[in-house]
Amino acid sequence: MPTSSLSSLIGPVLAPTMPEVRAICVSSINGKASLNGRSHGLGSPLDFELLNSLRQWSDCVLVGRKTVVSENYFGVRTNVGDKETRLLRGQSPVPPICVVTRSLDIDPNSQFFTDTSTPPLILVPENTSVTEHGRLLQAAGASIHEFSASALDKLHSLGFRRILVEGGPQLIGALLSQGSVDKLHVTVAPWIVWSDEASLLQGIEVTQKLELEHHAADEDGCVFLRYRVRK
Repeated sequence: MPTSSLSSLIGPVLAPTMPEVRAICVSSINGKASLNGRSHGLGSPLDFELLNSLRQWSDCVLVGRKTVVSENYFGVRTNVGDKETRLLRGQSPVPPICVVTRSLDIDPNSQFFTDTSTPPLILVPENTSVTEHGRLLQAAGASIHEFSASALDKLHSLGFRRILVEGGPQLIGALLSQGSVDKLHVTVAPWIVWSDEASLLQGIEVTQKLELEHHAADEDGCVFLRYRVRK
């Protein structure tokens, strides 16, 4: 198996004006998506670099509320990524993180709001009532947007073309089921996790066969897979 580099793990990218949705996730050997409740416990330093590089490639990052809370998310910062990564975006602004949620139960004092260079977006289903807590999130810098059919459609309407989906497992599974993902990055970590952790992908309602575009490994024993999702 070939050794890995960031450019080979990311692979070819489309022009910035062309829409592309990529999803990224990490898994134990037996298909668990986290260790002690957090996906960061599974990944290697190169896996973290890949995540940051794809964030810099993207126009926005899409993630579910539960993942933001459980992973203690921080925003995307201007100093993340090496020279090669920054060249993927040219001089584009730092991408925002977009949270899709049916509730607004996020701590406005968390580092998700304070440790970022770009205010986050919150996507809620149509006719969701903006509560007093929601107004606290707006005061912390978040903008709240309603969507009707699809959160991805809403992001496209806001001008975002390159979208990175970071999880959790239910969000990625739902988007795969809908045929909304173009590329899937999977890191298989050298762990067997027997505790009651979430599975890699959940909520998939269709059987899908993916096309393997690239595979590699690092010195920490992680295997990196990049798939093209057949439409």
